[in-house]
Amino acid sequence: MKVQSIKWDESGKVMTITYGVIGKVLVVNTALFSNQAAAAQHGYTQRFGDLEAGDKTGASKYQEALKLKAQYEAGGDWSMSGERDTTTEVIEALHRVQPKFSIEQLTKAVAHDPDQVKTWRLDPRVKLELAKQRAAKAKANADAAPKVEISINLPQ
Repeated sequence: MKVQSIKWDESGKVMTITYGVIGKVLVVNTALFSNQAAAAQHGYTQRFGDLEAGDKTGASKYQEALKLKAQYEAGGDWSMSGERDTTTEVIEALHRVQPKFSIEQLTKAVAHDPDQVKTWRLDPRVKLELAKQRAAKAKANADAAPKVEISINLPQ
């Protein structure tokens, strides 16, 4: 059971927040709030800021931001369609597997032939490096998390 789940009504103004573990529900009519502009700014800042979180240069983040901007200008949905582009992570992983190729060389290779990233991603050594990257991020998040006891609801 989720600790918290949020659903919006058809108008997009009324939010129902369900706290499953404690059995409570909170209904919030956001149309009554005076901070509409600040809320919109925060939402867009989060949405564009979260793009390509692992991008160290900003190049992938910029490309995804262009796509998202075009999608919104065309009246598209809030969420981005399709899969997240992991090219940057694959390049970094391949560089660790074959360090004789620099990140810059691999980036140029992708610009020349983008389809080869699919092949690289399937290589077991690259898969291992990608898993190590995810594990390192997860460890950093766990190390930074508050050291509180995890709530466990056992059946009575």
